[in-house]
Formats: sequence, structure tokens, C-alpha cells
Amino acid sequence: MILICVLISLTASSQSGASGAIKALIEEGDQFRRKGDVQQALQRYFSSLHDAEEAKDTMQLIVVTGRLGGLYEKYSRYQEAIPYLKRSYKLLHVRDSAFLLAGVSNSLAWTYIKIHAVDSAMQYAEEAVQLFRSTRPLDTLNYCISLESLGEIYSFKKRYDDAERTLMTSMELGVHSGNVVIQGFTRYGLALNAFNQGKAPTASTYILPVVPVAEKYASPELLADVYKLAYQVHDALHQESRSLTFLRKYMLLKERLNSEDIEKKAAIINANFEIQKKEDEVQLLSQQNAIQQLEIQQRSLAQQITVGAVIGLLVIAALIYNRIQSQRKFERKELLRKNEELEQARKVQLSLLPQKPHLGETFEVFGKMVTATEVGGDYFDFIKLEDHRMLIAFGDATGHGMTAGMMVTITKVALLNNLSYLKASNDVVPVARAINDSILSSVSVKGIGMALQLFLIDARRNTISMTSCGMPYPMVYDDSSKSLETILIRQPPLGFMRTAKIELTEVPFDSRHLLLLASDGILERFSPTKEEYGVERLQELTRKNPPSKQNPEALLDNILTDTESHAQGIPHHDDMTILCARRK
Repeated sequence: MILICVLISLTASSQSGASGAIKALIEEGDQFRRKGDVQQALQRYFSSLHDAEEAKDTMQLIVVTGRLGGLYEKYSRYQEAIPYLKRSYKLLHVRDSAFLLAGVSNSLAWTYIKIHAVDSAMQYAEEAVQLFRSTRPLDTLNYCISLESLGEIYSFKKRYDDAERTLMTSMELGVHSGNVVIQGFTRYGLALNAFNQGKAPTASTYILPVVPVAEKYASPELLADVYKLAYQVHDALHQESRSLTFLRKYMLLKERLNSEDIEKKAAIINANFEIQKKEDEVQLLSQQNAIQQLEIQQRSLAQQITVGAVIGLLVIAALIYNRIQSQRKFERKELLRKNEELEQARKVQLSLLPQKPHLGETFEVFGKMVTATEVGGDYFDFIKLEDHRMLIAFGDATGHGMTAGMMVTITKVALLNNLSYLKASNDVVPVARAINDSILSSVSVKGIGMALQLFLIDARRNTISMTSCGMPYPMVYDDSSKSLETILIRQPPLGFMRTAKIELTEVPFDSRHLLLLASDGILERFSPTKEEYGVERLQELTRKNPPSKQNPEALLDNILTDTESHAQGIPHHDDMTILCARRK
């Protein structure tokens, strides 16, 4: 249901200014998708994707990547859906379209839920809620869908109070608008949250009114979820007759869905096979034609050849050989030159980072980076302002290589040029805004920017003031409770919007606390079974090996070692950076 809303919104937004040929291909794909002809739908969508890339038509790229993501998601190919949805998400970030970006964020959240990546799902769901809330006029239905999504994710994370508040906001809007569909799926979320807490009587009062609404309006998949929860709730209440009724309905519907699911998966696998088969056939036919042409030319040449022609050919061959040798020599020199330039760029890039940890009387700060390419996109820095104040920066530039290195350089210079904002204040927001303005004024190419966190630790006030723009949540370890907690800050990355909303967060920070920062290269490191490393594994590692019982450098080494163990030999494709800071 969520993805359908996104696709409708994207279609409506793309009707003006798009090329007729690309639109026609997409519409043909839509027709085949509605008929259930997956092969023909994929062929049309892939053709329109290729044409849109050739024409550099951003809006049509957004539309067709959304279509492909939706089609793969419909046929339960969630891993294949995510790259297309992420591409649509990145393109919408460049266009600064809050409503469409909110819809794709919500679709990504639910797709990550399907593969049990709850941390990623929560980040996208929180962004969707924030973006829908900022649009005017408020789209009540889609906003409530995003609230219900986030409420269920909070419940999965055992954040029951957050789930309750989020779902009650959706319910109030549903009642105010008189929309029974909103009220229905919100009651389902409230029932699920109550059941997850062991409150079966409360869950029963919520789930019973949901059943008739779901039977009238919901998709078969959502209706099956309703039947299942209704059965579980009444089974927990030992209401055998009612629980048996819902169990029967669930089993009958699930049996039909499982049968359809097998057919869907078979259809998508067959479609991918047929598309690849046709591409291989076209390539083979092209090669055969080239071979036939070459054979014809050879026969014709054999009939006309003379001794003089042979000598001429030998001379030409010698000239070609010399030219090839010269070209290879030039290419070797050029490759050597480029490698030297890249190595020099790598040295410059690494020189922008602190060359050693800070080991002062008041603070200890350690940082480590493992780059994915010769020039990395991650960045960290720490600057002592006074004896009692320490500024820490932690960021991730768009992409890797030379472009990312340039973005890190701009950020570093802008940071140093705007330290005056911190002379008499702990508010790091003006510094972040100044860096945002510097990136926008320095780089004219859209689509590249900088995710950045700024932290100011004040030893006299025992506080840490922070802002986090587009980065994973910062984490603070409390030695008194032996727990590693995330600080929930969700703000857009720098360099994309002039009016980016940046706010300040301040929390207690004294000698009991340790600040721990990790880039997405660590948190999103996949295992062979496609499981992310995630925040929960970091929390488990700190429970087994409390930071108070080891020095900060050993802590960072243990985290990197644990990440590699989780990956089981799979190479990392993103920079891995980690930093910790603590008071003495």
C-alpha cells in the first residue's frame, strides 16, 4: 500500500516536461505490470531506464527506478528492490522534493523490515515522518501511513512509549478526518504494540474493530497480518472459539498467498532469465554476423592477393606492431603518472586528518579510518579550543575518490575559518550552517555534499553540545549503567539545501561517559547472509568488554576486529571510520 502511494505520486509529478518516448515505454510497462506479465514489464522499464540515463532526464529516472523497486518488492525480491529505491531516494535528495522523498523513504523503511534490517528501517521511517510533517498542505493519509510504519518499528525495537505516542498521533488525525482506513491500520499498530508488551486485553479492544475494515479495504497480505494478530491476541486470552475462527481465516488466506508467492517468485526469476537470454542471443547474433563478414572479406582478399600485396601487408603489420609497442609504452608511463598523482592525493587527504590521538590532561580522543579506495570520503577531526573545551568533527563525503577528497578539503577549511563562532558559545549550529554555505558556494555540481556531525565537550559544564546532519546516530556509553545509548538526531546532510533545518542537542557528559562515533561503513557492513553489523552488535560488544576496562585505542581496534569477523572475509566497499572521546 505504501509503495503504491509513492508510485502514484511520482507519476503525477512526472507528467510535465518528460520526453514522449520514455513516458510511452513506462506506460507500456505499467500496462504489462497490471496484467501480471513480469517479463514484458521489466523489458519496458529497463529500456526506459537506459533511455532516461542517455537523456539525463532526472525526473524520469526517479519514476522508472521507483517502478523497478516497486515491481521487485511486489514479487518479494527485496534485495533487488533496495538499489533501485535508494537510487530514486538519492535523486530526490538532489531535487529537494520533500513529499516524494518522504514516500520513497517510507518504502525503503518497509523493504528493510522485510530483510530484518530494523536499524536502517527506523532511520528511513523517521525521515519519512519528518518530511511528511513539513509539507504543506499536509497529506493526512500518507503522513499517517508513515506514522503507523514508524510506530510498528519502534514496537519491534521495544521502544513501546515512543510507539504509543506515534500511533496516537496517527489515530487523532484519522478521527479528526473521519478516515476509517487510517483509524483501521492505526488500531492494528496499537494492538501490535500492546501485544508486544504482553497486554492482551488492551490488544483485543484494538484489534477487533480492525477486522471488518481490513476485510473491506486491505490487501490480502495486510489482511493476513490482521488475522494472525487477532488469533495470537485471543489465544493469549484463552478465548478458544474466537482464536480458532481467526486461525482458520489466517491459514486459508496464508495458503492462498503462499501459492501466489511461489508463482510470483517463479515469474520474476523466469523474467530475469528471459531478459538475460535475449541479451545473450542478441550479442551472439552480433558476433556471428561479425565473423561472417570477416570470413567474406578474407575470401575476397585471398582471391585478389598478390605477392606485392603480401609484402605491403607485412610492411603494414610491422608499422602496426611498432605503433602498438609505442602505445603500450605510453600507456605504461601514463598509468605510472596517474598512480603517482593518486598516491600524492592520498597523502594530502590523510594529512587533513589528525596524525595522532589527543592525550591531554582533560580529554582523550582517538580516531581510526580504513578507506575503501586510495582517497577516502570519511573525515574526522578534533580541535582543542581551551583547556576545558574540545571540538570534534565526524563526517562522510558523497562517494569516494578524488571528488570525496575535495569535499573533505572544503569542509576542513570551512570548519577552521568559522571557529570564531565558538569563542563565547558552545552552540555548534552556526558553524554547521557556515560549512553548508561554503559547500553550496564552492561546488556547482549537484548531488555531492557532506554528512557531518559536530560535538563540543565542555568539562566545566559537564555537557556535550552537538548537531548531526545526515550521519548515523551518535552513541554515548554510560559507565554507571554499563549501557551504550544512541542519541536520536535526524537532520539532512550539508551541501544540498540552502535552508537545511539544523538544531542543537545538549546532553550531560562527564568522566562516566564516553562518546562513540561510527560511520555507515561499519554499521552497514554486511555478512555473507546480508545481515548488517548494526548498532545492536556494538552495544553487545561494549556489554562484554566495557570501555572503562580498556584504553580507547584498544576499544577501536576491538570494534574493527569484530566488524571484520562479522563480514567473514567479504571486502568492504565503503570507508570505515570510528572515533571515541572521553573525559579524564
